[in-house]
Amino acid sequence: MANLRAIASSTVPARLRRSVVTSAVNNSSAFGYSILITATFGLLQSSEGSPPAGTIMLFAVGAVLPFSILEAIASRGFRRSSRTQNEKVILLGTATNLISVAAALGAGYGTGVLLHGNVAWLVAPFVAGLVYMLVESVELAVAEAIESAAFGEADAEGEAEQDGP
Repeated sequence: MANLRAIASSTVPARLRRSVVTSAVNNSSAFGYSILITATFGLLQSSEGSPPAGTIMLFAVGAVLPFSILEAIASRGFRRSSRTQNEKVILLGTATNLISVAAALGAGYGTGVLLHGNVAWLVAPFVAGLVYMLVESVELAVAEAIESAAFGEADAEGEAEQDGP
């Protein structure tokens, strides 16, 4: 019984650390975006008032479009898959999500100040989402450069890029 306790006590912290890393890698971008888009909605609502259902649908379309557009561009029209970042790069890059969320929230808020009505409800989440993805991409690129400088190029690279026809 004492042997089981010793094994459990030595593996629990390691398992917990791995679980935290897995959770952070798999959720941090979505978590940051969720915070951003919720706050963007709240800021728009505070200046524009409560929107009707149709306007909320416009907001949702505006929130999704930047992802669709940037994914189409990055994959060259969905014809090529690109390599992804490794866990260390993702952890380091997304640790600075405050920057991408703040920049995107400022852009979304600024758009909402400049535009009004349905146009604001469509364009503000689009601008916020676009800025979020672009700034987070810069954060990840910087993290990859740091990882590469610290540990070598091969360690910083994720999956090999697959060039299709």
